[in-house]
Amino acid sequence: MSLAGWTQPGQGPDTYPVTWSPPAQAIQARARRAVSLLLLWGLGYFLIGHSELMRNARDVSTPLDAAIPFVGWTVWIYLSGLAFIIAPVFVLRHVDAFQHAARSYALTLLGSFACFLAMPVSAVHLRDSAGAANFTGLVAWVADMLYGVDPPYNLFPSLHVSLSALAWWSMTAAYPGRRRALAIMACLIMGSVLTTRQHLVIDVAGGLALAWTAHAITGRRRGNPPVVSAALCLALVTSLFGLLYWHVV
Repeated sequence: MSLAGWTQPGQGPDTYPVTWSPPAQAIQARARRAVSLLLLWGLGYFLIGHSELMRNARDVSTPLDAAIPFVGWTVWIYLSGLAFIIAPVFVLRHVDAFQHAARSYALTLLGSFACFLAMPVSAVHLRDSAGAANFTGLVAWVADMLYGVDPPYNLFPSLHVSLSALAWWSMTAAYPGRRRALAIMACLIMGSVLTTRQHLVIDVAGGLALAWTAHAITGRRRGNPPVVSAALCLALVTSLFGLLYWHVV
C-alpha cells in the first residue's frame, strides 16, 4: 500500500502515520530542508541581534516580569528546548508531516524577524537582575555562556516558545499516544524562558500566538486550527505588545 494511503486505526484527521522506510532521496531532501531552516534561523537571528538597529531597543518589562524569580537550574530545561525544537527532523517519518512542520517553522522565523526589526526590545535589564542572584558553579558558567552567545535582543515574539509549540503540534500529530508527555516537556521549556530571564511574559504569549497562526496557515489537513481565529489571537497579543512598546519613552 502506498505511503499516502496508509493509516492507522483510530487516527484523527490531523494525525500522520508513523511507519515509513525512507528512500535515499527523501533523506537528502529532508536534510537540505533542515539545513536551510538552520541557516535561515542563524543568519536572521544573529544578524538582527547584532545590528545597529538594536541600539534603539526598548525595555518593556513589567512588574509581573520582575516578580518571576530567576531559577538557575532551569537553564538546563531551556537548553533542552533546542533538542526538542529539532526533534521533528528525526522523529516525523511521514513526508507530509515533516513538510508541514518545515513550512510552519519557516513562516514563524520570517514573522519573528519582521517583529524583531520593527520593534526591537532589550533584555539587558532583565539579565542584570538575573546576575544579581546568588548562583555559582556549573549553572553560573552555563548561564554566563548562554548570555554571551545569545544577544539580549530578539525578544518578541519568543522563538524558543513558538518553535517549541510547533514541535509539540507536529510530534503529537504523529504520535498522539505521547501527547501528554510531550505537552509537559513543551510547557517546562516555555516556562524556562521566564525563569532564565531570557524573555518577558508578553514574549511567551506572542510566541504561542505566532505558532498557532503559522500552524493554521501552513496546514493542509482537516482539523487544523482556523486561520481567522489564530490570526485574531496574534493581532490581539501584538496590539498589547505595541501598547507596551510605544508607551515606553
